[in-house]
Amino acid sequence: IMSRFIRAAVLACLLCLPCAAAFAQTICVANVAQLLSAMDQFRQAPEDATVTIKLVRGTYVIGASLSADGILPATDNVKLRVLGGYGAGCATRTIDPANTVFDGNNLADSGISMISPGDAGELLFEGIAFTRMRRPVDHYPGAVLSLQVNSGDNGIATVRYCRFSQNSASKMVLFESPQMRL
Repeated sequence: IMSRFIRAAVLACLLCLPCAAAFAQTICVANVAQLLSAMDQFRQAPEDATVTIKLVRGTYVIGASLSADGILPATDNVKLRVLGGYGAGCATRTIDPANTVFDGNNLADSGISMISPGDAGELLFEGIAFTRMRRPVDHYPGAVLSLQVNSGDNGIATVRYCRFSQNSASKMVLFESPQMRL
């Protein structure tokens, strides 16, 4: 009888403990300054967070601002979703890469390089056109869009409904991830 009472008491105490909620942040972006700020939010996200960047339709002349040696969060298992095609205020969405464009402006070393470390990191780019990016052939990663999910078997890198045109690079997309989805 005593052991059943103790088990019931322990179970009741566990049920009273607050559950840690997963951190999720959604950011509506309408210009390059807001995009760079949103990427800073990704860099600062806590472990196991999900950062969703909703891009308002338009052209984002990013030049080489996102081509560092890898934009990565300070913690593990952070998920990043960059979604194009939103209307003003991000209330509606039409997925068409022609309406949301990342423009490298023909600048040397323009392109995007993202990293998500941990056992369950995810990187997703969807509904975006990439144009006029210039990546030197001899410079790693040499891709217009580089997605690296350095993790165990659960990491996922995804590119959906994107278009690549007028770019100069040894590869358009570079995946380094256990699971790769196009």
